[in-house]
Amino acid sequence: MDSKTDLSSLRIDRSAPPPPRRGMSPVLTVALVALALAAGWFGFKASRGGSTIEVTLGTAEATGGGSVSGEGISANGYVVARTKASVSSKILGRLAWI
Repeated sequence: MDSKTDLSSLRIDRSAPPPPRRGMSPVLTVALVALALAAGWFGFKASRGGSTIEVTLGTAEATGGGSVSGEGISANGYVVARTKASVSSKILGRLAWI
């Protein structure tokens, strides 16, 4: 093996022109913009005057125990679970990531 290595073959050849950029043609760009505008227009028209949903309203009255006020029903008491569940792991360790 030589003590000097020939590194000239590792140089970048800058004489070749760069490859041409492949962009979208103007016709395709205009077509995509027109398609996006048309989709937006139809979406806007459908949300403003398309099919409407009829809604029926009703009123409710609070009766029974507790005190009834303008803010709603207020009552005192406790919340008790019907069943008790125990949660445990089968393997002991520390959870590092979820």
